[in-house]
Amino acid sequence: MRKKIKAAVFEEIQKIVYREDYPKPTPGPDDVLVKVNYCGICGSDITNFKYKMYQVPLI
Repeated sequence: MRKKIKAAVFEEIQKIVYREDYPKPTPGPDDVLVKVNYCGICGSDITNFKYKMYQVPLI
């Protein structure tokens, strides 16, 4: 099983970094790990990014 995953990481205000070596999280007893094949960006996410409304880091 892979120990690293691909991730888009919101590191700083208006700085998103794509990483292929992000550490794979270990789910707890009441958690699940979901494999995502495709994703999109919501319009409200673009607005929040544009106007710096997020706290970092955000994955």
